[in-house]
Amino acid sequence: MAENTDKDTLVEALLQERDEMYVELSRLREHDNGAQEKAEAAIKQQADKIKQLTDQLAWYRRKLWKSSSEKYIPEDPSQRKVDFNGLDVLPEEQEVIEKAAKEVISYERKKPEKNQKPVRLPLPEDLRRETEVIEPEGIDKNWERIGEEVTEILEHKPGELNVRRIIRPKYVLR
Repeated sequence: MAENTDKDTLVEALLQERDEMYVELSRLREHDNGAQEKAEAAIKQQADKIKQLTDQLAWYRRKLWKSSSEKYIPEDPSQRKVDFNGLDVLPEEQEVIEKAAKEVISYERKKPEKNQKPVRLPLPEDLRRETEVIEPEGIDKNWERIGEEVTEILEHKPGELNVRRIIRPKYVLR
């Protein structure tokens, strides 16, 4: 009998522990306001959404990359046809069409000159001028003067401005 009582006390202790654990679990479920159920519902909803999107992706892949063949569909004689080549044009529309064909847009476009050097304004005539002529060496009677190149340089000395005029004659062999 002693063994029986030990077994009974052990069973009672196990049942008591089970009841305490059940009470604790119930208290925890009340405390979290059903968060586990909400989480499980959210997980199920997300799993359904993933399944839907996976199916949709598979459909798009089939549409995009599957081999497709265009079938010949014979024309249905009862189907009406649109004939754009033989359209009847109203007289008012005809006038507008002819006017548009005659209208010619013309204009002149001036192209800008490339490498255009800036042009300096001429120096005033009332400034004193000093003339300097630079003749090339080795010129004799076999050379003929055909023109000259003139350079004017504005010089400044304290209290006065003057223009230095450099003349370089051009020659050609006779």
